[in-house]
Amino acid sequence: MSVPQTRSAALAVFSIPELADHIGLYLRPTQRQKLSLVSKTLYAAFPPSLHISMSSFMPLYKPPLNSTEIQALVSRIRCLSLNIHDDQTSQIQIDLLNNVYKHCTALETLNIEYQGKDVTVLKDVLVNLPGIRNLSLVFMDNVTTKVAVQALVGARNAISDGNESGCVQSLEIDFGVQGDRYLAWSHLKQLLRSYPDLKSLSLSGVSFWKRTRRPPTSDDDDDDDDDDDDYEEILDHDKSSQRPRRLRQYPKMERLKFNRCTLVEDRLIDMDKLFPWLQTLEIIGCGGTWQTVLERPLPTPWRHPSAATTPLDSLPQTKYSFSELRRLVIWLEFQSGRSELVNLVRGRPHLSTLETDLLPLRRGGLLALAEYSSDHSSTESTTKVATAGPEKGGDAADGAIIATPAQNRFKRLGIQTYSSPPLTTEVLDQFYGSACFIELEYVFMQCRILTMKRFPFAKTLRSLYLGGVEECLSHDEEATLRNILLQLPVLEVLRIDRYIDSYKLFSGLGREPSSTLPDSGQMDSIARNGTNNIQDLTWMNEPPFLYDLEFYVRLPPEQGGNTLEPTSLAKSDGHTMSLENLQRQVLDRFRFLERLKLHMKVGSRMFELPATDELVAWKKKVQEERGGEGSRLPLVEFVKNKQ
Repeated sequence: MSVPQTRSAALAVFSIPELADHIGLYLRPTQRQKLSLVSKTLYAAFPPSLHISMSSFMPLYKPPLNSTEIQALVSRIRCLSLNIHDDQTSQIQIDLLNNVYKHCTALETLNIEYQGKDVTVLKDVLVNLPGIRNLSLVFMDNVTTKVAVQALVGARNAISDGNESGCVQSLEIDFGVQGDRYLAWSHLKQLLRSYPDLKSLSLSGVSFWKRTRRPPTSDDDDDDDDDDDDYEEILDHDKSSQRPRRLRQYPKMERLKFNRCTLVEDRLIDMDKLFPWLQTLEIIGCGGTWQTVLERPLPTPWRHPSAATTPLDSLPQTKYSFSELRRLVIWLEFQSGRSELVNLVRGRPHLSTLETDLLPLRRGGLLALAEYSSDHSSTESTTKVATAGPEKGGDAADGAIIATPAQNRFKRLGIQTYSSPPLTTEVLDQFYGSACFIELEYVFMQCRILTMKRFPFAKTLRSLYLGGVEECLSHDEEATLRNILLQLPVLEVLRIDRYIDSYKLFSGLGREPSSTLPDSGQMDSIARNGTNNIQDLTWMNEPPFLYDLEFYVRLPPEQGGNTLEPTSLAKSDGHTMSLENLQRQVLDRFRFLERLKLHMKVGSRMFELPATDELVAWKKKVQEERGGEGSRLPLVEFVKNKQ
């Protein structure tokens, strides 16, 4: 009698495509690749895919991909990058696009760099690839926002043929760096109506500010496509008594990003109404009058004088914009600004990510933010309870506003801590030691004096980014940082924007280069003796298990002619990087690395890389030592920074 074979729970789960797709969302590409090599079931669940880049311009070194080559890759292409232009007579481009239309039927992500002002070719591409879910457009020439929107709307209308639902869920539009392109409000609404399923919208290089003939009237509604409603003149009067305009809502929108844009107060308030369930808002390098919208309560909603009062009217009515946010990123980059940081948290009880380079307006601003987020029972903040949830498209006006106690628990934190005068060590320790940060998984921290008191979240921290590239780590700072890293058991990503002149920082971390894994005979012996010595087979006691590492390196002041030390960055010649020591002190120490990036400081005494052929031979040697062709080898990148 044969014993019935039982399927493991893992295989049972991964054999269901819907479950496999859901799990795959939380895996990195390299993790999915490893899973696909374990079994046929997992290979079917996570088939290898390719990101292909093709250009319609005449290649310099080899001819473009032909039909036969594309056919061999067709089942694996999920992401495609195209560099195309507006010449409708280019035979090279026509052949290229026809091959894409014919063979790349499984595309999900399309990135386009578009040259020229005529968007006919762009519209044709979008019409012939109707299944795209993620679309990114970069306009390299002076294309107006109106023309770009018309191309997108025209393509969507040609595909849908009256059906309002569409496939595109993520849309990025970049108008280059030549200056702001004015985006009419009516054109934005037209774009949203054509792509109602959007979950993510990113705009770069646009402006919402323009002087026009009149401000909006109380009768403006969402169906008005006239540019006359494109007021951007900031009026210095109280708008709280004005009748609100009727705006259609898009409850599926979860992420909104503005990069190098000019934003104005009124439009950002309108976007709060358009996207009632927005979870992520990113504002990068933007000018305009938008900041007050995030820091102050919204104006009291207009009520008709004859409207009946209800018991809810006696509850606190203070409401802040974007009250459902989980993630808020404000990065002014080369500008400077200050804010009452605590007001970025007020009225947003679900906020778990805050990243900003805004400086606190008051000296106690950081502590006020931490104290409010840690201790407040948010009677000031309110939560809107709509009669219909986000999936049903409920109108915000139909919901009741009620006070809800809440406490922010941050998962990601990136705060500008440089100030004038500088904050004391005690203040910074108190700030990072607050209860609201106890579960941090990511932190950006500028490299002042580091102490373990700033890491009460050590057990949960997975990503550490230490800023401050101007100086080299001193020996005392190096020792302190090493002791801190030893106490971060789940750290996976480490970026240090400080220069180091040796590998001594990593001493004691990971697996010491002098140690070796047991051979097959030793492993059999350990297995026969039970599981008590399982630590001999694994690296459980050798954290951190980094998969992403980035740091800056420079030559020490006196290096030339010295005997090569195991922790030295350079060879004995004093100016060429030692690949052997890099392998020994980094790759062998952190065996789970998937990406290593080194910024090399060069100046009067050049820090040189070995010749290209030596680099190729070194990578081949490392791969052979790890099991030969096909074994895992991290992506190693060298970047030279001038002094």
